[in-house]
Amino acid sequence: MNKIRFIPHPSSLLILFLVLILAACGGKMPTPTATSVRPANTAVPVAQATDSPTETAVPNPTATLPPPPTAPPPSTATPIPTPTATATPEPVTLLTLADFGDNRNPLTGELVPDPSVLQRRPIAVKLSNSPPEYTRPQAGLNQADLVFEHVTEGPITRFTAVFYSQDADPVGPIRSGRLIDLEIPLMYDAAFAYSGSAGPVRLMFRESDFFERIISPDFAHGGFYRIEAPDRAVEHTLFSDTPTLRYLLDLREQNTPPQFVNSMTFRDTPLFPGEPVSQLELDYGGTYVTWFYNVGNGRYTRWTDGEP
Repeated sequence: MNKIRFIPHPSSLLILFLVLILAACGGKMPTPTATSVRPANTAVPVAQATDSPTETAVPNPTATLPPPPTAPPPSTATPIPTPTATATPEPVTLLTLADFGDNRNPLTGELVPDPSVLQRRPIAVKLSNSPPEYTRPQAGLNQADLVFEHVTEGPITRFTAVFYSQDADPVGPIRSGRLIDLEIPLMYDAAFAYSGSAGPVRLMFRESDFFERIISPDFAHGGFYRIEAPDRAVEHTLFSDTPTLRYLLDLREQNTPPQFVNSMTFRDTPLFPGEPVSQLELDYGGTYVTWFYNVGNGRYTRWTDGEP
């Protein structure tokens, strides 16, 4: 019987040898993983060769311009006020009665709020000024339009106050009339109120042209009263008031508008330049009077014997 002898090929021996080595080193052979098989006819995408890179267009830079300046609104010209020429007031000059009109006081040159007060009779009242502890300050003196101070006897002075545009209540102390009081009522067509006088002077009053306008206890006239004080002599206690005196004039039909024959003259600016005076002193030989000018109110304040 013919025997077939298998003679292994050298390459087969090499493969077998490698398998044995791998089995000895790796132990159990791993289970082969199924590999997906691409179906036939499935096209494999092939990257197309690009001859040259595609140029990406770079945008031209756009110049960013600042916003145009906003035109400011047209300026409105603020009109400069044209200075108004202030008319310089004409100086007030009062020379005749016609210059006063019907609303300016002929005794002071001042305008009055109520012109009707100028349609009544001025009243002159005699006021005491000594001794100071009994008579000062006098009542109603500041309401007078005019005040005359004169020497009575020695260094003693006395006042004749003329009330026209204002009333005074009370007014006093009222004292005796003197020779000067024969002139003042005639100068201003005024009534005259007083108390007491020397015999010859009393006779002159009785025979005067203004006797019907005299109001006095010397002729048994009423309208007076006394304000007494323990340390005050009786002659310094007599008072009255201008409304009562005017009432008495009404009863006599003598409270009529005055008939001024002449007038004083007034001007609100000096006629000639002079030196400003802030203080004025008067010496009556025992009664010392000082007038001080008050810049704040434009008035003078009177001091007598060192007292206001």
